[in-house]
Amino acid sequence: MNRLEIAKQVRQKILYFIKRNPGTHFSEILRRLGLSSGRLTYHIMKLEEAGKIFAQYEKYWKRFYPISMKDEMIPKSLTPKEEKIFKLIKRRPGSTYMDLVKQWGTTRQSIYYHFKKLTKMGLIRTESVKGEHHFYAEGNPDE
Repeated sequence: MNRLEIAKQVRQKILYFIKRNPGTHFSEILRRLGLSSGRLTYHIMKLEEAGKIFAQYEKYWKRFYPISMKDEMIPKSLTPKEEKIFKLIKRRPGSTYMDLVKQWGTTRQSIYYHFKKLTKMGLIRTESVKGEHHFYAEGNPDE
């Protein structure tokens, strides 16, 4: 097999992975496909030039999508911790910080940090009743 055929196979492998996992960032592709950083960078650049994929920055992550998603609304990506907090609140609307600390087994500061991000995304809202904050899910993180 010559170098061009090998390069074509590598690009197909990357493209297939991105189609199956839209929104994946470089490090995840690197880890899952077991390619070297330079090799992955080169082939991603070639796939972008060929119009097969596009990239979109989300904070400090550069995420890759198949070109077929170009005009679609890209779903908001949550970290695993943010997703867990969102699901806890969705299951138990009106939960307080202390309820969530007990359910999740983490600190109040950690939950507060993720709440600020989820609130900015418009995924949760806070209601204050007698000085105690209660949290409610506002929609779906995939919208």
